[in-house]
Amino acid sequence: MKIYFLSSKPCALYVGGVYFGLTNGFERFAEIALSDRLPVTFAPENGQSLHFFITENLRFEPPVGCEVYLLPDGIAVYAYAFPPVDFTLRPIAQARENGVLATVFQQGNVQLSIERNGELFAVPLSDGFSACSIRFVNGAILLCGDQRIAVYSPRAEKLLEEDALDFFVENETLTALLPLSGKRRRTAKATYEITERTCARTQITLQQDETAPRDGLLAYAFFQSVLLGLDAAPFLCAELKEKAGDLASFLGDFCHVLPTDEETTCRLIYEKKPRLFDVREYAVTVENGEITDIQLK
Repeated sequence: MKIYFLSSKPCALYVGGVYFGLTNGFERFAEIALSDRLPVTFAPENGQSLHFFITENLRFEPPVGCEVYLLPDGIAVYAYAFPPVDFTLRPIAQARENGVLATVFQQGNVQLSIERNGELFAVPLSDGFSACSIRFVNGAILLCGDQRIAVYSPRAEKLLEEDALDFFVENETLTALLPLSGKRRRTAKATYEITERTCARTQITLQQDETAPRDGLLAYAFFQSVLLGLDAAPFLCAELKEKAGDLASFLGDFCHVLPTDEETTCRLIYEKKPRLFDVREYAVTVENGEITDIQLK
């Protein structure tokens, strides 16, 4: 089986004890029999390594610190949560409002702690909040990191987490510019109404950089519109427009869209369980600038 290896930071990859090259956002791959139980090591510079065995269980249970993607032609393993080296306590940001104290700190990993009415809550955060600020919005806690935002309730319930190129808050409403595709320079302008326990998206608009290449945008824009809950009917021919209301049930509950080298094909990502994802390829047929058919490849 073809196994792809990727990592959130540059790593030396060892498969079966043999150096296999460097990994980062560009994958390495190898033909590996799951029954061989080969050991794998991701070794970052100045950090602790991730170790695991490739077994038949890889399809069902991701290794610690990794996400697994079940592809049409194999399996992709993405290493992202490396064991920390330094456990020194480092405060990052702190804010207090109405008896709620929110603190972001790093002790090994980045974490958020919330103290309220004698209760203490703590949750892990991604590295995107290793430098951040905190503000309260209508009782909820807004974390503003390096092009990443998150909203938590006073009981540390995560209400929202997104990459954001820019954002602003006005009248308890959060507006964020979300990146969708770096290659095609597409973004979405999303608006969220925030309460102490909720963060509800009330509006979203797909945007396209006018200087970006227009070729091959139709399939990606269509699937992205379905994902974001936008009106996808303008992409469809007259016959399919009548069935536009059935698109969500037809495509299922996917969480991300990836373009491919084929302009009319995209990969849709479905979460099977935490850190385990199914990847399906859908192709569209385009005639006269309209989608006339949608098929699972």
